[in-house]
Amino acid sequence: MMDFLYDLCGKPFGWIMRLIYDWVDNYAFAILLFTIFTKLILFPISYKQQKNSARMQRVNPKMEKLRQKYKDDPKKMQDEALPGREREPRRILSADVPAVLHPVRHSGRCL
Repeated sequence: MMDFLYDLCGKPFGWIMRLIYDWVDNYAFAILLFTIFTKLILFPISYKQQKNSARMQRVNPKMEKLRQKYKDDPKKMQDEALPGREREPRRILSADVPAVLHPVRHSGRCL
């Protein structure tokens, strides 16, 4: 799995890091420019992750009330929670993608 992620993200990021270093010939400045570059690339994904997190913070109190109300009847709780889930759609992978990409970006295998 990590080899796949390394080939998918690590090699291109390593190539970009090398290109920036060849351009500025200073590792500190190259790392700074590379960080800015990757933040710009990953910004849309991070934004979606934060938006999804805020949405879940809005939904969690409602779900907790349903859990307390129907703690003895899980079937009834699922029936009551379903309309709420349809109004508040969750994008599960939008929270996972940044969590997978950031360690690859920070790995030592980029160069």
